Amino acid sequence: MNELHAVGLHFFAPVTAAHIPHADRTPRDPAAQLAALRTKFEGIYAPSQALRAALQKLHTLEPIRIIEGKA
Repeated sequence: MNELHAVGLHFFAPVTAAHIPHADRTPRDPAAQLAALRTKFEGIYAPSQALRAALQKLHTLEPIRIIEGKA
């Protein structure tokens, strides 16, 4: 865990900040649900989003590079 913090990876903070809506709190209409989820996905997938940046930084860790065969 210290290695993750040393390179600035704090996975649970961005996940908590993403505020993904619970299924009970989404609209009942399937088209409206899809639209709401698509909007949330686009926000999370944005290059400026902290979670995406943290996942990109994963590739800088030696254990991950070994697992992926890139070390």
